[in-house]
Order: sequence, then structure tokens, then C-alpha cells
Amino acid sequence: MRSSIPTPCTASSRRWFPLSSENDVVRIEIGLDGGQILSTLVTPKSADALEQSLNAGAAGALTLEAQEGTIILVLPRVLYAKRFARESRVGFGG
Repeated sequence: MRSSIPTPCTASSRRWFPLSSENDVVRIEIGLDGGQILSTLVTPKSADALEQSLNAGAAGALTLEAQEGTIILVLPRVLYAKRFARESRVGFGG
């Protein structure tokens, strides 16, 4: 008997992300206890909330609105977080 392959949910598709442009997202990288690294695009509000929570030494969990969907992050498991600056494009003029 053949098993069916589940179809991906369109909610995680880039075109369904509720933000209008790439300027409305921030790339973050989160290092977790155990060696896992999470790299994702989140709303600027979520990136700010993560930074504030970690700076305050908050315990518990934090909900991030990411391109892939909602991420619930257990703050005591976070070893580091990196917030990337916007990418700048370098061109060659002539």
C-alpha cells in the first residue's frame, strides 16, 4: 500500500507571508542549548521583543511571528541571538 505524501500548507509559502516587502522582515539567527541553530525571517516587532526579553533575562517563552509561521521560543534555552543588518547591494558604476 502506498503512503500519501502530505501537501505543504500554503500558509508557510513566501507569497502568503503577511508582510508586503522584504523591508518588513528581519533575519535573525538563534543558537539554542544542544547545538541547534534557528535562522529565520521575523517581523521587526518580533526581533525587538526577542532582544528586549534576552536583555532583561526573561524566563518563560516568547512568541515570534516568522515567515514560516508562529515560533514559540523557550528563552532559557537560547545561548545567543544575532540580528542581521539589512543587506546592502554593491554595484559597479561605469
